[in-house]
Amino acid sequence: MREAREVLYALPETKNWQVMITTHSPVFIDLAKNNTTVIRVERGQDDAIRSVTLHRPSKIKLDDDDRANLKALNACDPYLNEFFFGGDVVVVEGDTEYTAFQLLKANFPTKYRNLHVVRARGKGAILTVLKILNQFSARYAVLHDSDVPLTKNGTASPAWGANTSIRDAIESGAAAGAVVHIVSVTNFEVALFGEEAAANKPYNTLKRLNDSVALQERACGLLDALLDPAQLVGEPFHRWTTLADLQAAIAGPAPA
Repeated sequence: MREAREVLYALPETKNWQVMITTHSPVFIDLAKNNTTVIRVERGQDDAIRSVTLHRPSKIKLDDDDRANLKALNACDPYLNEFFFGGDVVVVEGDTEYTAFQLLKANFPTKYRNLHVVRARGKGAILTVLKILNQFSARYAVLHDSDVPLTKNGTASPAWGANTSIRDAIESGAAAGAVVHIVSVTNFEVALFGEEAAANKPYNTLKRLNDSVALQERACGLLDALLDPAQLVGEPFHRWTTLADLQAAIAGPAPA
């Protein structure tokens, strides 16, 4: 399928071709290409056929870093573009969150049947994914680590600075008010388990959740808060506040 996709994308570059692909497969969508326009066609409950242009390269203005991010994401996850087909979209930073939510989806298939988890594999790639989601005014949710302001060497942390960049990207979208934005203080493992994870974090997350009903309920509470802005989120997960508020959350309560 990937080979067929590359052939179809190459045709307009070599001759005077226009190619239209009708597909139910996210594998045939490659957003790193300059000539990709995505249009979703669906039948409503009233049987009317509607089409919506979801992605047009001339409007989204992806830079070279964005295209590199998309190429890497496509290589790691061929089903990345499944969010174009609808459903509840939750963008997460890494493998651990993705593993936890995929387990909940498997354990509670009816409750989370419309859930699609986008694994960005880093804050930089989150920004690229948000550019795409913002273009078609989609309601979505974002979960990422707060990290800390300073590195172990005492220098400013780029990961901390990325918090503001992600928030700015969300607020630049037409549907910014519908976006749920939650951060894990200071990272997902600490927030969920109360301690730093050992090596092989995705597997350990899977095992610990499978072995503990209480942890599964805690993870479900977080996922429910991502899907419904009216749901309360338990600390140390926080709905987006200012960087000053996040610093206070990291520092903990002041001594009596």
